[in-house]
Amino acid sequence: MVEITKGLILASASPRRLELLKKINIIPESVEPAKIDETPKKKENQLNIAKDLQKKKESLFLKNFLKRLFFQLIQLLFVAIEFLEKPKQKMRQESF
Repeated sequence: MVEITKGLILASASPRRLELLKKINIIPESVEPAKIDETPKKKENQLNIAKDLQKKKESLFLKNFLKRLFFQLIQLLFVAIEFLEKPKQKMRQESF
């Protein structure tokens, strides 16, 4: 049985990568291709191309991850504030 691997994000638009993961029963929670320019520089060797792409994708992924984390923390803060305010509102209503 294949289940979604919670927290795993595939940062690739390659259908082949997704297919290979499925063969070993791994399904990412989401697929978020990195939208970066992958055009190699002239006369750049393949190792440097791979390292450069890895750095670009890692940086983009981290930036997007931190944005999502920030918004989740804001949502949590609003829930906490609402939770803490309810007893105060109830006390006010009971005092009338």
